[in-house]
Amino acid sequence: MKIIAFGGLATAGKTTAATAAARALFDAGLTPLMEQFAGPLKKASNLIGFCKGGPYDAQYRQFCQQVGTMARDLSPNWWVDLLLARIPEMPDQLLTDM
Repeated sequence: MKIIAFGGLATAGKTTAATAAARALFDAGLTPLMEQFAGPLKKASNLIGFCKGGPYDAQYRQFCQQVGTMARDLSPNWWVDLLLARIPEMPDQLLTDM
């Protein structure tokens, strides 16, 4: 398994770079998977009706900030540990959009 991670500020081009890398890996015969570092947090927010860019965008941001902080208060590595726990479920190639 190979992990390629892209980090940076919002709108820095992480998803664009990850998509280009995934396309190149696919063209090389591999099966890449794009996974967002904050995917579980965003999914939880969406489940309660707070979607980024939607009518509850302010609540979405507040929810993500508060839950993210609470999780880090429990363990500074909370989100890293959560990603590492998801890796065994993923295919051979993992592309992480951080």
